[in-house]
Amino acid sequence: MIFQIDDEYEFSQLLIPIQNIEGLPLNELVYRQIKSLILIGQLVSGDKVKESVLAKKLNVSRGPVREANQRLIESGFLMSDAQRGIFVKSIPVDELEGLFKIRKCLSPLIADEIFDGIDGKNISKLREVFSVLKQINLQNYDDKNYKYGLRFMGRFMTLTENPKLMSLYYELMQKEKVFNFGQLKELYGFINVTEYNKCVMFDKIEYYDQLLSSLLDKDRNRLIETLNDIADRARFRTQHPKFHYSPIITRI
Repeated sequence: MIFQIDDEYEFSQLLIPIQNIEGLPLNELVYRQIKSLILIGQLVSGDKVKESVLAKKLNVSRGPVREANQRLIESGFLMSDAQRGIFVKSIPVDELEGLFKIRKCLSPLIADEIFDGIDGKNISKLREVFSVLKQINLQNYDDKNYKYGLRFMGRFMTLTENPKLMSLYYELMQKEKVFNFGQLKELYGFINVTEYNKCVMFDKIEYYDQLLSSLLDKDRNRLIETLNDIADRARFRTQHPKFHYSPIITRI
């Protein structure tokens, strides 16, 4: 079951203890909730993940928490130390560089999957989300607006009709965010998640416009170029963490 790119917002809004969502078993809900705690900065690189604390917070037994933690260890979001316990993984710079290379290698594959049968694919939902994004500015921004940026990429990747590709791409983006939150915590001692999300969203709107235009014009090369630009932009931010809180930056 795919952890959609906008689940980090939707699941962060769930009331705790966990609500029962039709179609999702408890183990999956617990996994998604713990992963969301990492993606919204409540658990940051180096933080200890205590099974008993999470079980109490989510009002579940330790079994589902233990299973979720193991899945997150296997996917590289948590790490286990036999002596010290389980922690949110600190992603090394060289590993992050490798993830960005993989992300750019995926761009042609994403384009091929999207343009395969493009005439029969419905991009109206993507256009609807972008129309909302265009109406948001620095003055009227609300924290809930961030979900539209996530949702745009979610709807965009759905056009590939390739669940494995979607899941891999989401994971690469999510690990970048974990790295950035670790940087901010180290630099400032805290994370202003609202400000971070706002800056990232406004920095990407121009690229979303280019992605949509590429689809409408059926321009495969421009789509690949834009996906690579998004990856390069994200890499630039990781190399210059002071810009994590800067929505307006001269394009590189």
